[in-house]
Amino acid sequence: MAALSALLSLAQASAAGAEGAARTWILSGYFRQIHSSNLSPFVENGPGDVIDSPSVSLSYLRTVAATSMTASASAYALRFGQQTQYNRAGGTFSLGGSRRFSRRARTGLSLGLNSGLATESLYLARTLFPQIDVSGKRGAAHLSYDISPTTIATADLSAFVSHFSASVPIPGLSIDPALVPPASFPGLTEVLLAGPSGPLAQIDPSLFVLSILASEGLAVGESDFRLFGGGFGLTHSFSPVLSGTGWFGYSHIGLASSRTFEGGRIDLRGTLSRQFDQFTRVSLSYVNERNGARVPRVTNDAFVVEADKWFNENVEFDASLGYGVLTSSVSNLGGTVVGGLGLKSRRRSNSLRIRYDRTTFQAFGLGRNQISEVGSANIGRSLSKRLSAWLDGRFRNSHDPFDTTFSVKMQIYGTGLSYRFRERTQLGTDYTLVRWTPFGAVLPIDSSIWSVYVSYGKAFR
Repeated sequence: MAALSALLSLAQASAAGAEGAARTWILSGYFRQIHSSNLSPFVENGPGDVIDSPSVSLSYLRTVAATSMTASASAYALRFGQQTQYNRAGGTFSLGGSRRFSRRARTGLSLGLNSGLATESLYLARTLFPQIDVSGKRGAAHLSYDISPTTIATADLSAFVSHFSASVPIPGLSIDPALVPPASFPGLTEVLLAGPSGPLAQIDPSLFVLSILASEGLAVGESDFRLFGGGFGLTHSFSPVLSGTGWFGYSHIGLASSRTFEGGRIDLRGTLSRQFDQFTRVSLSYVNERNGARVPRVTNDAFVVEADKWFNENVEFDASLGYGVLTSSVSNLGGTVVGGLGLKSRRRSNSLRIRYDRTTFQAFGLGRNQISEVGSANIGRSLSKRLSAWLDGRFRNSHDPFDTTFSVKMQIYGTGLSYRFRERTQLGTDYTLVRWTPFGAVLPIDSSIWSVYVSYGKAFR
């Protein structure tokens, strides 16, 4: 699907194509065969199956002078060996563009349609939901204006409507947004209170909404979801090394299902960042989230100090420490320490990524307010010029401070091997073990997924 951030990147590069239009067609084909021991990994003794998932996509990018545009279409299918009632086909279409009107003004627009969840994104999140059908429409617009050489104003608008149909009840769980591949969609974000500065990487809107619905359980039946939002931000450089950013956003959420409600939410955040040298940066951030879309109303406040350090081009370290407070009109829980640590390292043919975060999270209208601990470690190694392997481990422990009966404990372990024939052509296999502990249970539920896949792509200019 089109990513608005990619469109804006194309706009920045448009000067290079001012002498003539740059056009690129990209044709991609993909096939993955998935062997799942449990199609409902959060239900004990769920049915297993073998799923074939082919897909094909075609994208077109054009950049000329100060204007760029992109269009893409994709189609996929899911074929189940035994649970044939879950067979499906779906597709997506997206269209977007960006335009630099002058040295000061820039704008971008993104529109999209989807039928069915992005199967590859779900698999990469190591979660399969063959029991759910989705259709949706989305749109986003962005405007940036340089008020002065040191001050930039930005405005964002977004809208997303979707229809969910569930044939099997899904118990309370949560798809961790950090595990979902990012896709730009202004307005559908949660502020990250620890870890990298700025808002959490934006994800597929359908997956984002599903994570909200599933956090309390998704019953059999139909659900219609609407989310409209917008915001305004200012960034000012006080000096070459000191800058500040402020943001105000409003979102309106509506759900028509077994229970119907709607309401609004206000997000405020401010960041002051100091660059000490080209390798060291320290930031101070404040976040205030006020959710009027649930009863009782909940407010989330947090102060976080972050430090980023680049030892060299191959080693990056970041750390954050702060204090977060979740309060409601009927309960004041006090505060909790939030923060995180991260390390990225690359040496010759080896790579290492380690991440740990503790955050407070305010539910987006419905869903769960959570205090969460999330950690991950990934080791990659190039065995040869074309052959590479990886090991991965992740965990999540979350609980709702207003409801002591709700908690999520999840561990994921994985490994994979891939062989690259060309830049866009690969053959690979991977294996993942998911271990989830239901609410109040002592013994976890284990399920496994392994797959083989082949991908092909070719660019035409």
